[in-house]
Amino acid sequence: MITTFYKLILKLAYALVLSSGMAGLAQAHEVVPTIADVQSSDAQVTLDLRVNLEALMSGIDLDAVADTNDAENASDYDSLRALPADEVAARAPELLAQWNALPPLRADGEPVALEAVALTLPEDVNPELPRIAEWSLQGTVPQDTRGLVVSWPDGSGALVLRQQGVENPYTGYLDGGAESPEILLAGGGQQSAWEAFASYIPVGFDHILPKGLDHILFVLGLFFLAMRIHAGTSRERFADGDASPVRGVSLVEAALWLGVLPLAVYSATFWPAFQGENGPFAGMDLLGAHLHMLELQESVKEAHPYQSTWGQWVLNTRAIWYLYEVTDGAQRGVMLIGNPLTMVLGLIGAAWCAFAALFRGRADAGFAVTLYAASIGFWIVAAKPIQFYYHYFLPSCFLLACLALMLARLRATGFGWAYWAVLAGSVGVFVYFYPILSAAELWGEQAFNQWMWLAGWR
Repeated sequence: MITTFYKLILKLAYALVLSSGMAGLAQAHEVVPTIADVQSSDAQVTLDLRVNLEALMSGIDLDAVADTNDAENASDYDSLRALPADEVAARAPELLAQWNALPPLRADGEPVALEAVALTLPEDVNPELPRIAEWSLQGTVPQDTRGLVVSWPDGSGALVLRQQGVENPYTGYLDGGAESPEILLAGGGQQSAWEAFASYIPVGFDHILPKGLDHILFVLGLFFLAMRIHAGTSRERFADGDASPVRGVSLVEAALWLGVLPLAVYSATFWPAFQGENGPFAGMDLLGAHLHMLELQESVKEAHPYQSTWGQWVLNTRAIWYLYEVTDGAQRGVMLIGNPLTMVLGLIGAAWCAFAALFRGRADAGFAVTLYAASIGFWIVAAKPIQFYYHYFLPSCFLLACLALMLARLRATGFGWAYWAVLAGSVGVFVYFYPILSAAELWGEQAFNQWMWLAGWR
């Protein structure tokens, strides 16, 4: 029997799931990385920033939140965001003075003072949306300077740092309070594909764990439900607090914390939109607001070259190209596609799960294949005319769960080689496609043909 204190902590953790209900309305205040392009010429170093100045001026710790609404002083950002562009620009020197005290730039170990040479802030931007400024800073360095180190102030959020105008330029990702390695002015600091991969793995964990707790708890909630159903077949299990995996919390109580309460909070987030004659949902109730949003989604009928249908998602026959052009002095590409091996084997896994559920009484297999069918079924019946492969992301997660269950069964019955073969094959295919997924440097304009196994991938 767990203690009362532990039960309380568990319930509070469940309650954090409600934060996902607010995510859809909070996109306007989402914290976005600053992008900085650095280049040097004739003893001058230029730092061109694409930056949300109001977010930096507000005093919010942008390293700690994913959305400004989540900060205690969120009102400070909202007040700044409501100012005209010229008033925000007038405050920029104060921010630059703070940076220069750090300092943000060192040349061969010596601090470099930066001065603003240009600042452009868009004027006609919806106050509910972030306003991205283009801010050009410049500093003077000795003619014989070998390299630069960029320091990003603590609490400033993420910085994407890109070197321009040289061969093999440096590109990196800095969190607030971090500094770059030495960036050689002559170039040659470009990361290899494996170095880039290794550096971004910790970034992924850093942003998922502190800022993606709602996603993690959602998955844990599904696990809780599956394990509880698997624990017994009697109806009493739904009210029994002693069943696994979390003893002391009944399925009914879990449904309250993971279902009823998040839905109530989600509904409450729409309340401000219903107020006033000019509100976006004025005169509507909650159902009417969602029907209105659905209508807007259905109204997007203009064809797109990379649109696709659910059948193409299942067969992995249509990719999306986000980039294919000369960037940073080299041909690069970014393509969205499912792993050709696991997407096909996953279909076999789904078929096995359906069989195991119907004829072997495997509740876990039935749960996985049902979630897959339901998540893709939504898009089959959805009236949204223009759909894309990224809509398959959630169904593909359940598809891989089906594959994992099938492989686990094979391993338990003496076919462990199949388990390891699929794992190795999946990693091998990922490594093979990695250059065209990651904007790595390619050998030429026609390099993409190396990976075009299907015509629909072009």
